[in-house]
Amino acid sequence: MAEVLADRPRWARAQALRGGGLLALAETRASSEQRQAWRIEGQEMLRQALARNPHLESEWRGRLGAAREPLAGPPTP
Repeated sequence: MAEVLADRPRWARAQALRGGGLLALAETRASSEQRQAWRIEGQEMLRQALARNPHLESEWRGRLGAAREPLAGPPTP
């Protein structure tokens, strides 16, 4: 994915996938600071992707909304 983003930094689908991956990492057992950093970066990537290609909204809008939930303790296993 990193190669695709490097070659096409404005490709909305690649941005959405990267953002979704970061949001998934934000649900791991990493430190709360790292999870928050991944969540913030993932949300921003998804926002940019959806702004560039509104056709991706049906697939990704729910993931962005779910990522806005506040961090409250460690992730559930």
